[in-house]
Formats: sequence, structure tokens, C-alpha cells
Amino acid sequence: MRDVVRAVIADVAPEELPVVDALRQFDDETAVSRLGRGGARREPLGFGLEDAVYLVTPVLWIALDQSVRKTADRAVDGFPHSVRKLFRRASRRRPEPLAVPELTVHQVADIRQRVLELAATSGLSPERAEALADQLAVRLLIPVTPVEDERPASAE
Repeated sequence: MRDVVRAVIADVAPEELPVVDALRQFDDETAVSRLGRGGARREPLGFGLEDAVYLVTPVLWIALDQSVRKTADRAVDGFPHSVRKLFRRASRRRPEPLAVPELTVHQVADIRQRVLELAATSGLSPERAEALADQLAVRLLIPVTPVEDERPASAE
């Protein structure tokens, strides 16, 4: 998930890459918690100057985090109760970075809509919100895979 966030931010708001890179040192819960704090402070407009500058990263990271967790919860709900209990206990022990599962077109459309909703409440312009949502949808539907080095082998 972190790679998806970084790739989309690099395309849409490269000035926010230092924030994304700094948040990658934390587990997903901590990163989302830090990103979600903006409106909770008692400062004019509900956020500080630092938060006002970085509006795209929280929208993207939080929307994607919520959607991936929701998808994972639905998958776990299909297991018997005892397996679900073991899975939840194991997932609490080691905070692994969330992985984006294969998503259907409908799921990607839902995530795109969630980004637009969060962007509207975060004060992003409609144009910037659309660009962010579109770039994320493209990234989720057409994942980028590393290209192997295709240079011919030397004849040594």
C-alpha cells in the first residue's frame, strides 16, 4: 500500500514526497493516526500551517487504508469463527504494512469515490481531487511491475 501511495503522490503532488517518506518509518496505524489528527486540534481553521500545506497525502493514505482494511475484513468474515479469531490475534501482534489486494473495478470505483469524499472535506480543489482519485484508480487497476533489465548479455 505504501508503494501505491508513494507512486501516486509522486505523480500528483511530488512536493509531498518528504512527508510520505517520513511516514513510511511508522506502522500503518501510526501513520494514519498522525495523518488524521489535523481536525482535532484547537487552532484556527482546525489545523496548523504544516497540515494546510500537505492536503493530498492524508486524503490518499487514509482512503486507501480504510478501503484495504474493509476488503480484508470482508475476506476474513468468510472464514469460520475460530479461524477469524486466530487471524485477528495474529494480525495484532506484528504490524505488517498493509498490502493492496487484487481489486475489482467496482472496488476501485468505491475507493475513488472515498478519495473524492475525503478530498471535499479536506479542502482540496475539485480539480486536484479528481486528479488524485483518477491517478489512484489507474495505479490500482494497472499495477506497475518492475521491468527487468533487457540488455543483451555480454559475450565474455
